[in-house]
Amino acid sequence: MSKGTDRKRLLILSIFPAPYRVAVFRELARHYDVDLFFEVVQNQDRNARWFVESDEFKVLNTEKNLEAYRRCLKRLKSYDMVLAYDYFSRRAGQLMLRCMTAGVPYAVNCDGAFINRNPVKTAVKRLFVTHAALCFASGRSAGDYFRHYGAREEQIRYHHFTSLTEADYLDRPLSREEKEELRRQLGLPEGKTVLSIGQFIHRKGYDVLLKAWKELDGEANLVIIGGGGLRQSYMELIQELGLRHVTLMDFMDKERLIQMYRQADLFVLPTREDVWGLVINEAMANGLPVITTNRCIAGLELVEKGKNGYIVPVENTRLLAQAMKKILSSPRRMEAMGRNSLERVKGETMKDIADGHIRDIDRYLAGDRKQTRQ
Repeated sequence: MSKGTDRKRLLILSIFPAPYRVAVFRELARHYDVDLFFEVVQNQDRNARWFVESDEFKVLNTEKNLEAYRRCLKRLKSYDMVLAYDYFSRRAGQLMLRCMTAGVPYAVNCDGAFINRNPVKTAVKRLFVTHAALCFASGRSAGDYFRHYGAREEQIRYHHFTSLTEADYLDRPLSREEKEELRRQLGLPEGKTVLSIGQFIHRKGYDVLLKAWKELDGEANLVIIGGGGLRQSYMELIQELGLRHVTLMDFMDKERLIQMYRQADLFVLPTREDVWGLVINEAMANGLPVITTNRCIAGLELVEKGKNGYIVPVENTRLLAQAMKKILSSPRRMEAMGRNSLERVKGETMKDIADGHIRDIDRYLAGDRKQTRQ
């Protein structure tokens, strides 16, 4: 992404080229001279087709790209700021230590996190957070996280966290008739539909959802999209529970996924732990009520009890079933919650994230250290 101009220069290091990361960094590259590196091609929890491949950045999985990164480190003082975006990795830690030694300001980012009480990790995080020029926080929980590790208020800069563009938002939730027509086009069963999206891994909690679904099977249809290693295990559980109205689907591209959101009536993420959970934003942008757990940061930030959904305790099948029944049993409540979801997140885009970063970096480099809240 480096353009070789006289603009301010940034060195950015991130973990893997997720679409929402690349989109934000592309916007930064419109404003700054950027050298961008990712540590790995992908992570194991995601389908490989989800990640971005581009010559705009380098992945540190070849000797050629590692050498390019080492050349950047040798001229570290030529950068106006470093973004150790996923600052918790070993390589990011080494980069931040170099910044401290060279006197180069660096910024860190938190999309949402659960505080780790390990004393060694706490000490390391406190070192890096307290020395950061800026701490980009996705909301209240991220702000609390940075404060826990010693950040001062003037270091913290808030931004919305999302994977959406303006074009991804519905103008209004679809009517029941429009949803039924869309289901017909997609080859899905008629009737109310609950949707969940995520990899078929233990952390996502789909075994919990299937057990809770036993209380609703026949009242609505359940569609779970993601694919992964536990598919066979879920198929066996479906058979064991005698469920007849459950469909498991593998990874699908964004265009089809949007249609799946829009045909649904309710979105459920039964996760055991998600440090954010961008599917919550996506479901709300498509006018859906949301149910998730108290271990999903996006839910804790975006879902308001009884207004646009519910938060249930993790692994509590009884309360999960009750929440789903409560929403599905009242078309009026379901539609109102869907409208409230859309209203809650409408207008929050990846470009907004980048614009906020640019504003805060420019102010910092201009000597303005005042805190900017969302």
